[in-house]
Amino acid sequence: MKRQVQGFSLIEVLIAIAILGVASLALLSFFLSANFYSSTGKSTQEADLVAQSVLEEVDSCKTLTDIDSQLMAVTGSAWTLVKKKNKQMTLSKKVTLNGSDYQARVLFDYDYDTTDSEGNQVESKYNNYEQPKLQEIYSANNAVIVESDQLQAAVSHFYYKNPSVNKSTIENGLSRDIVIDIQNDTEQEGIYRIDVSYRYSYNGSEFSAVVKNQKAEKETLENIYILYNLLHDNALTDSVEVNLGDLSIDEAKQLKFYFICQKGDAAPAAGYKIMLSGSGNFLQPVYYTNGASLSAGSFQTDFVTHEKQERIAGVTVDVYEASETNYSEDNRIVRLQSSKGA
Repeated sequence: MKRQVQGFSLIEVLIAIAILGVASLALLSFFLSANFYSSTGKSTQEADLVAQSVLEEVDSCKTLTDIDSQLMAVTGSAWTLVKKKNKQMTLSKKVTLNGSDYQARVLFDYDYDTTDSEGNQVESKYNNYEQPKLQEIYSANNAVIVESDQLQAAVSHFYYKNPSVNKSTIENGLSRDIVIDIQNDTEQEGIYRIDVSYRYSYNGSEFSAVVKNQKAEKETLENIYILYNLLHDNALTDSVEVNLGDLSIDEAKQLKFYFICQKGDAAPAAGYKIMLSGSGNFLQPVYYTNGASLSAGSFQTDFVTHEKQERIAGVTVDVYEASETNYSEDNRIVRLQSSKGA
């Protein structure tokens, strides 16, 4: 008996091809999608690393001055200023990672609403950020004269002259003139000689106690700081005699005098003032008396002043493809945000 061999019909072959084609398309689509998401994931991961790197770079900047000095002014800086307005500033920078180029755009916000103690939103200038302004005293531009034991020396002197009077009575009965002599040095050209002394008076006699004698270069000397103590807690005046010798009026006007009352147990009495005599009418002195002063000229109650600064409050880093020109949310790869707080 012969064995019958039956083949596939044309319909069956076409159906098989169609099924195989559908399966192949599904597999092809899967691998294409996998490759796309793998590429996209890699790009997003790299962009995230770029954003973190940029955020770390700018995070050390607290003010716009820091941005200028640490980012923009650096030789060969890759940063570009995009815009600066409405209390915000945007910088841009090209970053390359693993052979891929990205564009990082950083938005600095340095003035925003903060909350008060009750949680209400309140508008504040530069996020209520104030920076202390410390006066640079000890430098080649300044002469610093500090009172030390002159009062004790004066009391001892007058006690020696008046042994029947106790020291506290002598101290309470003293009067004092702060004497400042500034002359051109006779030995060296271009040098000032600065002599400061206290002239004490008691019961008709006088005693002079040297505070400091020093020399300073005329070209660099700008400020003279006198750090003194009140003679009496209830003193209403202090007398300062300034003798500028052979200095011209223009030379005298170049010097700035700062009279700093060293802090005691209390502020000077109400109405306290410094009386200038001699060449003092050429001066524009500043007084730091730990209290209101009636002295002619400007006065401060605190030697360390504070000034509001444009502090960076918020930082936003957006990363795009290097060639991107439309900076929309759809085209953005990654965004990182940071706040420096109040």
